[in-house]
Amino acid sequence: MDTQVPRRLKTGINRVLGSRLIAYVAVTFMLSLSALQAAEPEDELKAAVVLSFVRYTEWKPSSAPDTVIRVGVTGRPGFREALKRTLEGKTVGNSLIRVIDLETDMDAPRCHVVYFATTKNSEAQHGLSMNRAARAITIGEADQFIDSGGAIAVHLVDGRIRFEVNLMEVQRVGASISSKLLRFGRIRVPAGGSG
Repeated sequence: MDTQVPRRLKTGINRVLGSRLIAYVAVTFMLSLSALQAAEPEDELKAAVVLSFVRYTEWKPSSAPDTVIRVGVTGRPGFREALKRTLEGKTVGNSLIRVIDLETDMDAPRCHVVYFATTKNSEAQHGLSMNRAARAITIGEADQFIDSGGAIAVHLVDGRIRFEVNLMEVQRVGASISSKLLRFGRIRVPAGGSG
């Protein structure tokens, strides 16, 4: 009879521990799933493209980074996180890369690169008009980004990242992009022929 009590107690403990383990696994799975949804593979690829542009861009002395290259980002939160993971803390030459969330820190005038993580043309146009005096290389995803005065348009086409560059806009901000990188994209003059 005494042997029955420990077995019942042991069974009860196992049930409680088992249900807690199941709850823990379910919560962990849901958190992992939400993290995967926040970080789309497309965002990771686009963040890598931004890193390539930072690495293969030279700024004129008047607009060159000091010890920090500031990359501002506005738009999708998932992309902001992907950009931070990919760029934050890396170095180019003697300059440290710092990612600035322009949704919370309106430091665009001090940025060297500004990324507009939106496919909506109206949002991109508004952001570009606000950024015009900042003298930063602008990168965006909207279909009409180049025609709106952006420097670099990044698009996902058939599962691959493609980009177009408006060289007039890049030169306007006092920068130049290496031909080693430009050969993988397309040079484009915006509609109207000006940057």
